[in-house]
Amino acid sequence: MITKEEVYKKADLHLLTSLGQFIGAGEPVFDRMIGVWVVPVFHKSNMATFPVGEVVLDKDGNVLDAPTDKDIDSVFERKFERNEKLKEKFELVATT
Repeated sequence: MITKEEVYKKADLHLLTSLGQFIGAGEPVFDRMIGVWVVPVFHKSNMATFPVGEVVLDKDGNVLDAPTDKDIDSVFERKFERNEKLKEKFELVATT
């Protein structure tokens, strides 16, 4: 079985290559009931850090499920709807 550190590295590399530098992995947790690693996924920037999904890997480190660009966009839309200050900060950064 793959180690926790290896899971983190695989998940983080997968996120970096498929979603970019502002998305990163959190601390992996092994779910013994179903035999998979679950790794929280966070948007990470100097503006804010918040959860946007999770990556699921099997015990050998194969990615079984991960958020897509579309999933991340959906989370951002919901976050911005609920938090006007966050939306203003991101819009300000995007225009400068």
